[in-house]
Amino acid sequence: MLFSPFVFNLIIGFILSSLISISAAKRKMLTKDGAAAAALIGGIVFGFGGFKWGVLLVLFFTASSLLTLWKAKDKTQPEHKKGRSAGQVLGSGGVAAGFALAHGLTPFYKGIITHANLLTAIGFAGAISAVCADTWAAEIGMLSSSAPKLITTGEPVKLGASGGITWLGTAGGAAGGGFTAIFSALLLHTPITVIWFSGFSAMLLDSLMGAVLEDKYPLFTNSSVNFFASLFGSALSLLL
Repeated sequence: MLFSPFVFNLIIGFILSSLISISAAKRKMLTKDGAAAAALIGGIVFGFGGFKWGVLLVLFFTASSLLTLWKAKDKTQPEHKKGRSAGQVLGSGGVAAGFALAHGLTPFYKGIITHANLLTAIGFAGAISAVCADTWAAEIGMLSSSAPKLITTGEPVKLGASGGITWLGTAGGAAGGGFTAIFSALLLHTPITVIWFSGFSAMLLDSLMGAVLEDKYPLFTNSSVNFFASLFGSALSLLL
């Protein structure tokens, strides 16, 4: 055999994710460096996680990209004009890719950690649920007719401001977490309620960090806040 099944899956994963990323870049959903980062994350998820993990990632990316394109002229964020950057892609997908790597390595430690495959799947789904809930909340919330309010004080803020929330956006975030939870249960057999609650909670934490920390300290940029929120989503899903 020219390639082992693992190497074959890895090569196919990188090819598929590269094609999807290039297509997204042409439609200005991703910048050039964002497309490279997405290809890397997609390749890792497909290669180390497997086909079903890759399907869940593609479902999240496709649905969220369509929401980004929906009424884009009425939205003010930079990604609606030039696409998401590498930093944003890595911040949103880095934790999920880490769990895919861990899943691919389970043959080396599954005798040590009980139910290692399920645990990595739950962590992966928790991370995807977190970023999906946050993305849907932001995209849908930007179309709210009422002004967003700061999550910490209730003070009105401008549309797209870090830490600003609306009822419409919050409902959108809940739907995004539910979307991930349902498809994750179908594909990876993860618990629906746990994945939904973890994603929704991570979305609220993302808004809280946005209000209190983002752009106020060097460590807390939009990308790093997304990373920490997705890490929280994974951790909470595993704890529950």
